[in-house]
Amino acid sequence: MPIETETLSRLPLFKGLDTTELEEIASALMAQDVEAGKTLIREGNNEGNPIFVLLSGSVEVVKRGLDGRGHVISTLAAPSVFGEIEILARRAAIATVNAATAVKVAVLSRGVFDEMCNGNRPAALKMVRNLAQVLSYRLAATDDRLAAQFDLSVSATAEKVGQVRQVIYSAWK
Repeated sequence: MPIETETLSRLPLFKGLDTTELEEIASALMAQDVEAGKTLIREGNNEGNPIFVLLSGSVEVVKRGLDGRGHVISTLAAPSVFGEIEILARRAAIATVNAATAVKVAVLSRGVFDEMCNGNRPAALKMVRNLAQVLSYRLAATDDRLAAQFDLSVSATAEKVGQVRQVIYSAWK
């Protein structure tokens, strides 16, 4: 079953793509049905995870804590996208994603995404721009949540927040 371009156009990842570009993406997507409880992405896995477009159902994003246990940090409902950090950063998966219900996903493989980028396809450029915007929004929201955890009027606490920010932003250097 082909993926409808109207569904894609409602997602931030595909914002600004014209009809032809949406059709190009839709034709590259592979639809899959996944039963509840199955793992779609495993934290630490570095096997070229794809971008997933969640078309129906919901998934849980689980992050391993310092104690080694998994903690649900987010629940995503359709329509949404996940796996974008790993494909853009070319890094191991930062969290596990499990199907909370039966789900239908459309998968854009890393290989196809790389081919689009290497071919200077306008759709790929727009997707990368959109990914950067979404990720910068998430980083700013994380900064806000982090700052809210501390009383910034106390200089010692402000210094600790500064140290944490240094760790967070050190990867950009």
